[in-house]
Amino acid sequence: AGLATLLKHHPIPLYATGGTAFYLRPRLPQLDSCLRPVSPGSSFSVGSAQVTVFATSHDAGESVDYRVDCGDAAVGILTDAGFVPEPAAAALTGVDLLVLESNHDVEWLRSGPYPYSLKRRILGDHGHLSNEAGAALACTAVRAGARTVILAHLSAENNTPARARNAVALALSAMGADPDRDLRLSVAPRAEPGLCCTA
Repeated sequence: AGLATLLKHHPIPLYATGGTAFYLRPRLPQLDSCLRPVSPGSSFSVGSAQVTVFATSHDAGESVDYRVDCGDAAVGILTDAGFVPEPAAAALTGVDLLVLESNHDVEWLRSGPYPYSLKRRILGDHGHLSNEAGAALACTAVRAGARTVILAHLSAENNTPARARNAVALALSAMGADPDRDLRLSVAPRAEPGLCCTA
């Protein structure tokens, strides 16, 4: 929604898959002048950073997420995923920092006010990761070396920062990792952009 304004003021490259570009083109007349097409399984450089593109499972036009390697550090991002496909799990192995969807509490979603069709969409393979699914991936990432996990894309109706963090902290504790000592586990703010996170 903010791309038109951003690109009007800052003529920067926009990296997107063909499927995403298809849906953006009617809204962004300047798209073709700044578009840098990417595809799942590819990689590209931005300055000294190497960006790896991997497919996600979501009901959007050819959705992807990214791993960014720069020097000795690696950051992985996984949001808008109904489940964790194997290419995503492989790309995220060994990241130092993981930004991870923890969208909803399954029971809150099932008993909440959403219509049945929306509940089915969110819970499906092309929907969003639950707290438990996010916790499972957080455990895998921590076993492989991640030391910072930031939970993101929380539903305002079907989750709270405390509930998401608690679900992931319990899973990490069950595998022997202390989320308050061995790593940094935080929750990204839902209503504002930025890097600050709540513990």
